[in-house]
Amino acid sequence: MPRPKADIDPKKVFELARIGCSGDEIATVLGCCRSTIYRRFQDQLDRGRDDMRTSLRRWQYMKAREGSVPMLIWL
Repeated sequence: MPRPKADIDPKKVFELARIGCSGDEIATVLGCCRSTIYRRFQDQLDRGRDDMRTSLRRWQYMKAREGSVPMLIWL
């Protein structure tokens, strides 16, 4: 008899990926193994990470527009 699936909220996976958590960190927080996260929630991981990168780019752009020399050099 197979083991029952872990009850994991996909929204939590998305939110953790959105703040930059690794697959291992997400698995630890949610109490499951890393492979479960990657196997069942790849879409949430991808969307969360894409959202994080978009937010970072937006903040970088805003800082550059404010005249931040280090950010202008970085970009």
